[in-house]
Amino acid sequence: MATSLLPVWGATGAIVIPDNTKISVGWTLGEKPPHEYMNWWMLTVSDRVNSILRDGIATWDAATLYP
Repeated sequence: MATSLLPVWGATGAIVIPDNTKISVGWTLGEKPPHEYMNWWMLTVSDRVNSILRDGIATWDAATLYP
């Protein structure tokens, strides 16, 4: 059974990558994230999920440092 890829969210929309501090801290209580940040986040997630659906889970690599 073939698995369909997810629609790619925000592929042609306004996208802004948050700075590393915002990425590290995340959203604070009551904060409403800009739509450009959410488009970036959803694009990142849909791209990575589609990569797994298309190529499968990557094999273990002893040279890669995993958290």
